[in-house]
Amino acid sequence: MSARLSSPGLRWWLAGGIALVVLKLWLVAGQTIFAIGTAVHDDRLFLNLADQLLRGEWLGPYDNLTLAKGPTYPLWVAGVFLSGLPLFPAQHLLYATAVATLTWSLQPWLRTRWLQGAFFVVLLFNPVTFEAVHHLRVFRQNILHSLVLLTVAGLLKLAGPPDAGSREKFGCASLAGISFAAFWLTREEGVWLLPLLGVFGAWLALQAWRTGPLQRGPSFVWLLVPALWWGLLTGTVSWLNYRHYGVFTTCEYRVGSFQDAYGALVRVRPEHPIPFVPVARETRKRLYPLSPAFAELQPYLEGQLGENWARLSAPVTGLEAETHEIGGGWFMWALRDAVALAGHAKSGGDAMRFYGRLAEEVNEACDRGRIAADGRRSGFLPPLSRLDLPLATKTALASGRIFCTLADISVVPPPSVGPPATLELFQALTRGRLSPVADGPRLPRPQRRLDHVRVAILAGIAEVYRWLIVPTGAAALGAFLFFSTQQIWRWKFSALLALNFGFLAAIGSLLLIGTLVTVTSFPANHPGNFSAAYPLWFAFLFTAWAQGFASSQPPPALTENEAQNLHPERGEQHDRREREGDGERDK
Repeated sequence: MSARLSSPGLRWWLAGGIALVVLKLWLVAGQTIFAIGTAVHDDRLFLNLADQLLRGEWLGPYDNLTLAKGPTYPLWVAGVFLSGLPLFPAQHLLYATAVATLTWSLQPWLRTRWLQGAFFVVLLFNPVTFEAVHHLRVFRQNILHSLVLLTVAGLLKLAGPPDAGSREKFGCASLAGISFAAFWLTREEGVWLLPLLGVFGAWLALQAWRTGPLQRGPSFVWLLVPALWWGLLTGTVSWLNYRHYGVFTTCEYRVGSFQDAYGALVRVRPEHPIPFVPVARETRKRLYPLSPAFAELQPYLEGQLGENWARLSAPVTGLEAETHEIGGGWFMWALRDAVALAGHAKSGGDAMRFYGRLAEEVNEACDRGRIAADGRRSGFLPPLSRLDLPLATKTALASGRIFCTLADISVVPPPSVGPPATLELFQALTRGRLSPVADGPRLPRPQRRLDHVRVAILAGIAEVYRWLIVPTGAAALGAFLFFSTQQIWRWKFSALLALNFGFLAAIGSLLLIGTLVTVTSFPANHPGNFSAAYPLWFAFLFTAWAQGFASSQPPPALTENEAQNLHPERGEQHDRREREGDGERDK
């Protein structure tokens, strides 16, 4: 490694990569933070939790929001604050590090430095990373793509030579496990990445089985390391939550009793179905007499609380707030607020016991036929009917179009929202410039001019990506189908075949989740929701072609030193022959 780093050519490439990262940091510095001071369930929630972490109080006193979302992003915000770096440049540096790590992991397949450099540049300037509406907010999407790339990079290095050094193997396996655990603790719908991990993990297991009896055991051990890291980190967070709040979980949306309670409510058949409203008001009125637990929530769901949530979801449902019809993307929050107001959120254990009782009472009423209902269900996806299929098909096509064309991406920061008092925490913890509120003082003219230049360059970069993404994506898909057909016909399953299939499966899973959420609850087919999948797509534009060329070219020859490091016994034989030759010449 030291010999490689001392290579003049490599030093120039490293200098060029650092210069590109600095250029991107200078460009994105022209964007200001889109702060929403009133977003207590999103932006403000992450900052509040980070503030509690900095006070040394874990996630702070328990309420109905404490365990509503995973802790990775608050931990990240708190850690960056302690480092002294501004939050948003640190997020771009994390992404640049992830891109560089993936580029390094793909070296065996991207065999020329020019190709590796192009790969690095295309992923580094991914326009979704500086998209304004979602990625200039204090949102967890800002680190998701980095965690995904680091997970993939660690797994790719495990596909290297089976006799690579133990330290390197352990480091790469640990990178994959820690990154995936952080990803899993960031968002609740992380299941979309499992197809990629499953496909590539199965390929790694197959290769481990083929290594032979002596190496088979160690090879499988390295595959267990990521799972052990995932279990250790998620278990630690669950234990901390149990110790402080009485519930062993990483997030309350993953607790079975809460999922059962929501599933029990949405299984009831509405007399008059309302689009995007999973639990209509008339359904709730029929349930109150049947469930004493649910009846405790009536004063709040049918009172000011319910009206407020109906007002927030009115742009989706199209109904007046006075109807108390709450959209699917908001009803779960209204339910949690009502439980807290009813006095059942003294601790996490207390809240989960209440949800368990609610689920049991509603399910019993449904099972006994006291109210018309479908079969038992658990989870937060409302039931789909045949009437939803045309809309689902239309939405799936729209989601694919938005993803594949980089539509709806703006790089111009919107004005911040909220009274000055609600924005103070944003300024303190991010150490960045907030976008001025619409009716507030404007930035100085020289600063506005410089920002305008930088944002205009970012807009031009995004436009170039829009021009190229469709033809390059179509060509990459064609190459993948052609090369995959050849390899499968020859019964050859390469690492890139598994990787590329996993890329497409993961992207398809995320688009499917966005489609289902859009059809049943709220609009989720936008770049902010798809952001973590875009780096996989940009990587696929290269790996789809590399899959064919890697299978048609012999592996690069090893240097003498590399061969001796990989096969010490060959090095010993070479030295013995040299000594024998020297002896013959002496004679």
